[in-house]
Amino acid sequence: MADDLPALIARWRRFRRALDVRDHAAMDRVIAAVERRGPALARVTGDPLEAAVVAVLVELVREAERHAAHS
Repeated sequence: MADDLPALIARWRRFRRALDVRDHAAMDRVIAAVERRGPALARVTGDPLEAAVVAVLVELVREAERHAAHS
């Protein structure tokens, strides 16, 4: 359910601690994308994992577009 998104984010924060310190900033960006876009997507899909994945994919595409525009 959409209400499970905060639990998913909490699990991903715990997962972050298990990552190499060099990966923390990247995981922080992933979590931020889910926090920013996830709630609206979770309301539509009803699936917190699907919402999180789509949120991260949207962020990745937008970032790639920003880099391409500056190249």
